[in-house]
Amino acid sequence: MTSSPRTIELEVTILATPDAVWKALSSGDGLKQWFPPIAEGGGAPGAEVLLSWGEGMEWHTHTTVWEENRHLQWSDPPSTEKSEPGEIIQMAIDWYIESATGGRCVVRLVHSGFGVGEQWDDQYNGNSDGWRYFFFNLRHYLEHHESEQRVALFERRHATNSRAEIWPRLLGDDGLRATHTGTKGIRVGDRIALTTDDGRSIPLIVGRVEPSILWGTLPSLNEGLFMIELEPGDDFHYGLYVSLYGVPPRDVASLRSWINVVADRSTA
Repeated sequence: MTSSPRTIELEVTILATPDAVWKALSSGDGLKQWFPPIAEGGGAPGAEVLLSWGEGMEWHTHTTVWEENRHLQWSDPPSTEKSEPGEIIQMAIDWYIESATGGRCVVRLVHSGFGVGEQWDDQYNGNSDGWRYFFFNLRHYLEHHESEQRVALFERRHATNSRAEIWPRLLGDDGLRATHTGTKGIRVGDRIALTTDDGRSIPLIVGRVEPSILWGTLPSLNEGLFMIELEPGDDFHYGLYVSLYGVPPRDVASLRSWINVVADRSTA
């Protein structure tokens, strides 16, 4: 039997029209402004969709529902991989868009297809954290940068330190030079300073801080976004992700180099 015992359900209200939200969800160009840096396909039921953050972080799926400005679904064929005996899993993501008052609309996500066994726990938990950030990115993009093209900077590494050790390395003198105590004491709404190797201070307004994730806005970089994620699992990876809009190419190149160096030093 087909089973979906666990789902992720999230909802956000965005100051945008249903048409603007639909464009951000249903086209490769729209998705690249807030979701993966590589997005292709879609456009009609049955069309293949590629969502990718690079090698080893790719999802090939298909559009299976296309109700313009209302309901979009991506789904995979049913599978028994990682399933319990007698359990058939079908991974699907449903987007629902509803008009609201004041020029707003409500966007609801239902991500289904996570099995009941513990072998699914890391994937379920990682997607739960990830979707909360990407909902934040979607709203931020539509409310502040709808007419701008995003430049996505991201570096992902295999962790060589424990979770307790990695945060002080990422945020300390070998990393972003923001604090020597990791995320301890950091609260939502705090303004912390990231410091580049050439001494430039980049304020970060904290939007969320959890044991596995830290994200916020970068007001001095035209309200860009920054996230650090520690992925689930005992043998885990971590990533630094920056979304920039309308930042001069010279600054983008400098920031790209800096993020790369920070990621490398944090594994040393």
